[in-house]
Amino acid sequence: MTNEHFHQFLMICQQYQPHLAVVLGSGLNIAFQDMPEITSVSFSEIEGVRPPTVPGHHGRFQLIELGSKPIVVQTGRLHFYEGCTPDEVSQPLRAIQKTGISHLLLTNAAGSLQPTWVPGGLVQIRQDFFWQLGDRFQKLFQPLETDVYSSDFFDLVTNAANAAGLKIPAGVYCSLPGPCYETPAEIGALQKIGFDLVGMSTAFEARFAKSFGMEVAAISCVTNLAAGLEQNATLHHQDVLQVAQKGSTNLLKIIAQLPL
Repeated sequence: MTNEHFHQFLMICQQYQPHLAVVLGSGLNIAFQDMPEITSVSFSEIEGVRPPTVPGHHGRFQLIELGSKPIVVQTGRLHFYEGCTPDEVSQPLRAIQKTGISHLLLTNAAGSLQPTWVPGGLVQIRQDFFWQLGDRFQKLFQPLETDVYSSDFFDLVTNAANAAGLKIPAGVYCSLPGPCYETPAEIGALQKIGFDLVGMSTAFEARFAKSFGMEVAAISCVTNLAAGLEQNATLHHQDVLQVAQKGSTNLLKIIAQLPL
């Protein structure tokens, strides 16, 4: 029965009291598959939550144990290019909100506009631009201050990366509608504006979670150099998934070091 499993999931979360939820982007779930699972529930078992249609996005919440820490992991997300409305994209976050979790770490697979950021590397998002922002979105976030990402949480992620022996740069992420990858001309324009990363998610989720009081941080896994920066490279979604799987191991190391 729809929602019965979700209510059980929430009850078990209340027992374990996790403080951190992680949304895993394309291909980033592979390192988490062997983590001890306490309980799980699929999107299809939660009333009002639409299952994803994009390969690599399973649409599932898992309560796992990472060391001695309980963490809620969302494998997969919904995108506007799937035909989803803002309400549908936000429903998984509403489900996370019901667990009482205070910190949300968003992750994604992104194209790099910095030629020295190699595929498989991780970049922490310090700012973003929600290119899809229009009247139907703007009304959702007023009066939301400019700083979407928590500076305290940003520092926690930086310190956790250092503790894991990883040095990850910080960059500015641009969220575009998708699903088509950008042309070299578009990438050139985005570089001139000052963006470092480009993708099709995260910015809306960050604003929505911030609007109901969560501390938000975000990490991109660089899966490719953006169009025009790499000769004779044709990008496919399967390529993105394969490269992101390489970055998932380091992502797991960082999360294991977070004091949450």
